[in-house]
Amino acid sequence: MASPESAAILRELQQSRDNGTCSDCNTKNPQWASVSYGIFMCLECSGVHRGLGVHISFVRSVGMDSWSAIQLKKMQAGGNSDLNNFLKKYGVDKGCDPKIKYNTRAAEAFKEKVQATAEGKPWSCPTDIPMGTAPAPV
Repeated sequence: MASPESAAILRELQQSRDNGTCSDCNTKNPQWASVSYGIFMCLECSGVHRGLGVHISFVRSVGMDSWSAIQLKKMQAGGNSDLNNFLKKYGVDKGCDPKIKYNTRAAEAFKEKVQATAEGKPWSCPTDIPMGTAPAPV
Protein backbone atom coordinates (compact mmCIF):
# COMPACT_ATOMS: atom_id res chain seq x y z
CA MET A 1 0.00 0.00 0.00
CA ALA A 2 1.24 3.49 -0.80
CA SER A 3 2.55 5.38 2.22
CA PRO A 4 0.63 8.51 3.25
CA GLU A 5 3.45 10.66 1.82
CA SER A 6 3.46 8.80 -1.51
CA ALA A 7 -0.34 8.89 -1.68
CA ALA A 8 -0.31 12.67 -1.16
CA ILE A 9 2.25 13.19 -3.94
CA LEU A 10 0.35 10.94 -6.35
CA ARG A 11 -2.99 12.60 -5.51
CA GLU A 12 -1.49 16.01 -6.23
CA LEU A 13 -0.06 14.78 -9.54
CA GLN A 14 -3.40 13.26 -10.54
CA GLN A 15 -4.96 16.71 -10.26
CA SER A 16 -2.53 18.36 -12.68
CA ARG A 17 -1.41 18.21 -16.31
CA ASP A 18 -4.37 16.21 -17.63
CA ASN A 19 -3.49 13.36 -15.26
CA GLY A 20 -7.12 13.11 -14.13
CA THR A 21 -7.96 11.12 -17.25
CA CYS A 22 -6.26 8.01 -18.63
CA SER A 23 -3.29 8.86 -20.81
CA ASP A 24 -4.43 6.43 -23.50
CA CYS A 25 -8.25 6.35 -23.48
CA ASN A 26 -9.57 9.35 -21.49
CA THR A 27 -11.30 7.30 -18.75
CA LYS A 28 -11.68 9.61 -15.76
CA ASN A 29 -9.90 9.15 -12.39
CA PRO A 30 -7.19 6.66 -13.42
CA GLN A 31 -5.86 4.56 -10.55
CA TRP A 32 -2.87 2.98 -12.29
CA ALA A 33 0.42 4.42 -13.51
CA SER A 34 3.30 3.69 -15.84
CA VAL A 35 6.37 4.71 -13.87
CA SER A 36 8.44 4.45 -17.07
CA TYR A 37 6.59 7.40 -18.65
CA GLY A 38 5.28 9.11 -15.52
CA ILE A 39 1.68 8.74 -16.69
CA PHE A 40 -1.65 7.75 -15.16
CA MET A 41 -4.01 5.22 -16.75
CA CYS A 42 -7.18 3.25 -16.17
CA LEU A 43 -7.36 -0.40 -15.16
CA GLU A 44 -8.00 -1.63 -18.71
CA CYS A 45 -5.06 0.30 -20.17
CA SER A 46 -2.83 -0.84 -17.29
CA GLY A 47 -3.43 -4.39 -18.48
CA VAL A 48 -2.33 -3.42 -21.97
CA HIS A 49 0.81 -1.79 -20.54
CA ARG A 50 1.58 -4.87 -18.45
CA GLY A 51 1.35 -6.86 -21.67
CA LEU A 52 4.01 -4.67 -23.25
CA GLY A 53 6.55 -5.92 -20.72
CA VAL A 54 8.35 -4.15 -17.89
CA HIS A 55 11.17 -3.16 -20.25
CA ILE A 56 8.62 -0.97 -22.07
CA SER A 57 6.21 0.09 -19.31
CA PHE A 58 6.54 -0.57 -15.57
CA VAL A 59 3.02 -0.44 -14.10
CA ARG A 60 2.03 0.31 -10.49
CA SER A 61 -1.28 0.76 -8.70
CA VAL A 62 -1.67 4.29 -7.35
CA GLY A 63 -3.18 3.08 -4.07
CA MET A 64 -2.29 -0.58 -3.61
CA ASP A 65 1.44 -0.65 -4.38
CA SER A 66 4.32 0.85 -2.43
CA TRP A 67 6.34 3.54 -4.18
CA SER A 68 10.07 4.28 -4.01
CA ALA A 69 11.49 7.80 -4.09
CA ILE A 70 12.83 7.38 -7.64
CA GLN A 71 9.44 6.10 -8.86
CA LEU A 72 7.74 9.19 -7.45
CA LYS A 73 10.36 11.41 -9.11
CA LYS A 74 9.62 9.71 -12.44
CA MET A 75 5.92 10.43 -11.97
CA GLN A 76 6.78 14.08 -11.29
CA ALA A 77 9.02 14.18 -14.36
CA GLY A 78 6.40 12.78 -16.74
CA GLY A 79 2.75 13.63 -17.14
CA ASN A 80 -0.07 12.55 -19.41
CA SER A 81 -0.20 15.74 -21.46
CA ASP A 82 3.61 15.97 -21.56
CA LEU A 83 3.85 12.48 -23.06
CA ASN A 84 1.02 12.93 -25.54
CA ASN A 85 2.28 16.36 -26.66
CA PHE A 86 5.80 14.97 -27.11
CA LEU A 87 4.55 12.03 -29.16
CA LYS A 88 2.28 14.29 -31.22
CA LYS A 89 5.32 16.32 -32.31
CA TYR A 90 6.57 13.14 -33.97
CA GLY A 91 3.27 12.17 -35.54
CA VAL A 92 2.27 9.56 -32.96
CA ASP A 93 -1.39 10.13 -32.11
CA LYS A 94 -2.76 9.65 -28.59
CA GLY A 95 -5.30 7.13 -29.92
CA CYS A 96 -2.66 4.99 -31.62
CA ASP A 97 -2.60 1.30 -30.67
CA PRO A 98 -0.48 1.18 -27.48
CA LYS A 99 1.48 -1.81 -28.79
CA ILE A 100 2.66 0.45 -31.61
CA LYS A 101 2.72 3.76 -29.71
CA TYR A 102 5.01 2.62 -26.90
CA ASN A 103 7.40 0.81 -29.23
CA THR A 104 8.26 3.97 -31.19
CA ARG A 105 11.56 5.81 -30.95
CA ALA A 106 9.60 8.87 -29.78
CA ALA A 107 8.17 6.95 -26.79
CA GLU A 108 11.60 5.56 -26.00
CA ALA A 109 13.05 9.10 -26.05
CA PHE A 110 10.34 10.37 -23.69
CA LYS A 111 11.07 7.48 -21.32
CA GLU A 112 14.78 8.43 -21.41
CA LYS A 113 13.82 12.04 -20.62
CA VAL A 114 11.74 10.95 -17.61
CA GLN A 115 14.58 8.77 -16.31
CA ALA A 116 17.22 11.51 -16.72
CA THR A 117 15.02 14.17 -15.12
CA ALA A 118 14.21 11.91 -12.16
CA GLU A 119 17.92 11.26 -11.65
CA GLY A 120 18.79 14.96 -11.97
CA LYS A 121 20.84 14.33 -15.11
CA PRO A 122 20.85 16.48 -18.25
CA TRP A 123 18.87 15.27 -21.24
CA SER A 124 18.93 16.36 -24.86
CA CYS A 125 16.26 15.34 -27.29
CA PRO A 126 17.76 12.84 -29.76
CA THR A 127 17.94 13.88 -33.39
CA ASP A 128 17.20 10.38 -34.70
CA ILE A 129 13.48 10.31 -33.89
CA PRO A 130 11.55 9.49 -37.08
CA MET A 131 8.09 10.87 -37.74
CA GLY A 132 5.22 8.47 -37.30
CA THR A 133 5.06 5.04 -35.77
CA ALA A 134 8.38 3.57 -36.88
CA PRO A 135 9.53 1.14 -34.19
CA ALA A 136 12.46 1.95 -31.96
CA PRO A 137 15.68 0.22 -33.07
CA VAL A 138 16.49 -2.93 -31.16
